[in-house]
Amino acid sequence: MLKHKVKRIKEKITQHERILLFLSLIFGFIVDSLTLNRADQVLDNIILISQLSLAGGTLLLTFLKKEKEIKSFIFLKIQPLLPYMMQYAFGGLFSGFLVLYIRSGALITSFPFLLTLLVLLISNEFIHEKYPFLTLQTTILFIAVLSYSNMITPVILNQTGTFIFILSTLIALLIISLFVLLLTKVLPKTFSRSKDLLKGSIIITFLVFHFLYFTNIIPPIPLSLKDGGIFHSLTKLPNGDFQVQGEKHEWYRPFKDYNNTFHWTSGETIYAFSAVFTPIEVREKIYHQWSYFDEKALRWIDSDRIPITIYSGRDSGFRGYSQKSAVFTGKWRVDIENEKGQVIGRLRFDIVKSSQKPSLVARVY
Repeated sequence: MLKHKVKRIKEKITQHERILLFLSLIFGFIVDSLTLNRADQVLDNIILISQLSLAGGTLLLTFLKKEKEIKSFIFLKIQPLLPYMMQYAFGGLFSGFLVLYIRSGALITSFPFLLTLLVLLISNEFIHEKYPFLTLQTTILFIAVLSYSNMITPVILNQTGTFIFILSTLIALLIISLFVLLLTKVLPKTFSRSKDLLKGSIIITFLVFHFLYFTNIIPPIPLSLKDGGIFHSLTKLPNGDFQVQGEKHEWYRPFKDYNNTFHWTSGETIYAFSAVFTPIEVREKIYHQWSYFDEKALRWIDSDRIPITIYSGRDSGFRGYSQKSAVFTGKWRVDIENEKGQVIGRLRFDIVKSSQKPSLVARVY
């Protein structure tokens, strides 16, 4: 009776496999959104390291069963679960990276990189039948190691910048090289058939990752924009807080602290406020890059680039602001950037001429 019920459950799972895989994707993304918060938190790193280890371990075991006859009782029991364990590991990794990287950069400028992570996450749910391809899975593992190393190296060394990024990619390359060396020892036959393609894939992935960094597509993790807005007035209070006054945000933008339409009177100063969080103990310079959209040239024109020095220490982010009075009607934006020009966040707004000041709402940061 019990065996019959177990058999029926297995048949149901097989029958609705696609739907269950998709639901697991959504569930995993929600769980990661709720549990993964910061690149410096111990729990977050334990989760990601565990998933990296599980991905590498199940990858090895999946190919090991094809190359050697293993009679271990434990291995025979877990063997049917290996593809699903690998799928869970890769799915958890890329949903986690997607969550953390989204929090660390403007979605528009980082879209190609985030789209790559999203594609890897989704494809992971639908190409599990193709897991026997060693090159594909090792390359995906390398992308995961690169993403994690790029996130954790600045936290460990308390530094950011180009040198730290290159160092993080070299560490990732060393890790995957050791993994490939392990493949040559454990899976000599399988590896010999894939070695040239695998080496080429790793080199291309390494170079593409650098291309994405030097074109400012990879988000500037671990920096993240916690708060920001465009306001009509800004005052620093005696206790160090900032009091701002701005127009009430649109009802359909509940998570924004400012209105996208700025009703401007002649001679009025506009204030851009930002709170940037960094988990590392570092003194770093960011910039408020003011730009406007040229309707004739159909492109954004840079205006003022205002430096702000930030320090770590506040969970809600280090607060700073810039101001500009030489403005005119049209589309504007303020990009919050690091020294390299990577966009941490973006504040977009439209300036429209007004004969009188609009009703303002006060807020304290």
